[in-house]
Amino acid sequence: MGTTLYAGQMIAMGSFALTMQADGDLVLLDTNGNEIWGTDQDQGNDVPGFSGPTSALSCGSCYAAFQSDGNLVLYNPSFLNSGSNHAYWASNSARFSGVQFYFLSQSPFISIYNSDSTAALWSGLGPYIPPGTIINAGQSVLFPRGLKITMQTDGDLVVSNSTGNLWATSDNPTGDSLGFSGPTSGLSCNSCYASFQADGNLVLYNPFFTGNSNKAYWSSRTAQNPQSLFLISPLAPVLSIRSNSGTILFTSN
Repeated sequence: MGTTLYAGQMIAMGSFALTMQADGDLVLLDTNGNEIWGTDQDQGNDVPGFSGPTSALSCGSCYAAFQSDGNLVLYNPSFLNSGSNHAYWASNSARFSGVQFYFLSQSPFISIYNSDSTAALWSGLGPYIPPGTIINAGQSVLFPRGLKITMQTDGDLVVSNSTGNLWATSDNPTGDSLGFSGPTSGLSCNSCYASFQADGNLVLYNPFFTGNSNKAYWSSRTAQNPQSLFLISPLAPVLSIRSNSGTILFTSN
C-alpha cells in the first residue's frame, strides 16, 4: 500500500490493468480493454455529499490512493464541496494496516484483505441482483458492459451480452424441480417468472403448472441462505450465488 495512481495512469496486474481514468473512475480492464469492474459500479461507497466527477473536464487531477491505513480512496483536489480531503469514493477499509490488495479472474475481481489474508475487508463485487427481485416473462434486468438477464417467454432464464447468450437455465437441467422438466414453448410460459428469494434460492415459477403445489419448475437449490448475493459477471462463471460470507452456493459453470 502507499501507492498513488493519477488520472491517465495504470498498473498492469497479470492479464488485468487497473486504470485511473480521466473521468474520475477507477476501473479494472481485461486484455481486450473491457471494463470488468469500476468504481462507477460501486456507488454504495460514494462519499456522502458528492456523487463523483461526471467528465474528464472535472477530474484531470483526480487520483486513487492506496493508503497505509488500508483504505482505497479516490480524490479530486479541484473539488471544493467535499470537505478538506476532497475525497469522493472510498473502500471504507481504513484502520487496517498491512492489508493485501488482490486481483481475481472472477467476481469479486478486486479485494482488500487483512494482513494475514484471512478476512476480506472490502470486495468490488460485480453486478448483482438483490433478494426479493422478480423478473416476469419478457422482462430483462440491465447491467453495465451490455450484460443483461432475461426471463424469456419460453420459460428459460438467460444471461446475455451484445455477442449473444452466455448462460441459461436450460444449460443447467440439474436444477429442474422433481417431476417437471420446465416449459417447452412460449405458449406454456407467458406467465412464468424468476424470483431471487430472501432465503437465497433462485426459483422459476409457472402459475399454471399443476405438477406440484408451489408451481416451481427450476431452482438453484440454495434455500436457507438469507442475505445471499446473486451476481452477474462478464467472465465465467457468468452467474453465481454467494453466501454473505462469500461462499459459492451456486455457479453457472
